[in-house]
Amino acid sequence: VFSTKAGAISGSVVSEDGKPIPDARATLLTADGNSGFAAQSTDDTGKFKFTSLRPGKYKLLAWEEVEDGLWQDPEFCKKFGTHAKDVTIGPNETQDVQLSIVALEEMK
Repeated sequence: VFSTKAGAISGSVVSEDGKPIPDARATLLTADGNSGFAAQSTDDTGKFKFTSLRPGKYKLLAWEEVEDGLWQDPEFCKKFGTHAKDVTIGPNETQDVQLSIVALEEMK
């Protein structure tokens, strides 16, 4: 089913000192963590964009490196809640966010 009410989330992934991070993994989950998983790598300027999103609430996280499947586990993601960004998308709306990265040493 196609809809003209789809939204988008765009943004960037940055280090603690605010520098863009290329090739980070930006991940998108529904706020309830039960469906709607998506991921993409940031471009050379640390930017990403998720399009064609159903209006609703989402959580975003950015990872320096994370195994496939692990970032889709809601219990795993809860450990990094301080890095998560909550975003609500309305019909035809685009939100712009800045994410801090979950570094490898934080995952140990």
